Amino acid sequence: FTVGYIFLPVYFHGGLIKILPHAIKGDEERFRMGIAEGTKYFLPLFEYKALFSPFRLTWVFLTYWLIRTFVPEMISVTLIPLGLWFTVNLLVTVFFIFTEFFIFLEDERVIPAIGKSIHLVFINLEQVLHILFLILLIGLRVIFNTLITFGIPALIIFLGSLIASTIVSTILVVIAVLLGVALLLLVSYINAIIDVFLTAAWALLFERYKKQIE
Repeated sequence: FTVGYIFLPVYFHGGLIKILPHAIKGDEERFRMGIAEGTKYFLPLFEYKALFSPFRLTWVFLTYWLIRTFVPEMISVTLIPLGLWFTVNLLVTVFFIFTEFFIFLEDERVIPAIGKSIHLVFINLEQVLHILFLILLIGLRVIFNTLITFGIPALIIFLGSLIASTIVSTILVVIAVLLGVALLLLVSYINAIIDVFLTAAWALLFERYKKQIE
């Protein structure tokens, strides 16, 4: 599970980046094209992901939650380092946003791709920030809808499983587990749709902006 969690997202995301320009242009695309291209560019993309894995905003929030939960007396001491870490991560997220596209679509190495991404974002900073804000609003709306759609049924299933355990009803437990798995698959499907949408949006912007530095 750990190996799959680390490697598969990088592998398939790379194939998605490579396929999308063909789909946008109306060319024929095949699933095997994504597999082949994901294999070809896996190492450069994995190198980039590994180098900058500490600069993910989720790590900041997770660290804050851990400190707040287990060592709350240290929270006042760690607020400034966490704030600096959050600021650096935010800048990395914004200015490195086109790095993956330079690696896959322009055959750049990691460091040159980072430099070109920073330059491309800098000269289009206002538009990039507008797009990021719109994407944030879309993401919040999707999360809200997902919570409303699946949160209440999940709560009912959880309560049902508790009741089932108290009355030792094996059938109800099995039904609760199956429904839980079904909900997990639906949420994963929604996340996949969001990932394809975001990747396509940035691919379109990349194709538009890169002409400014050619």
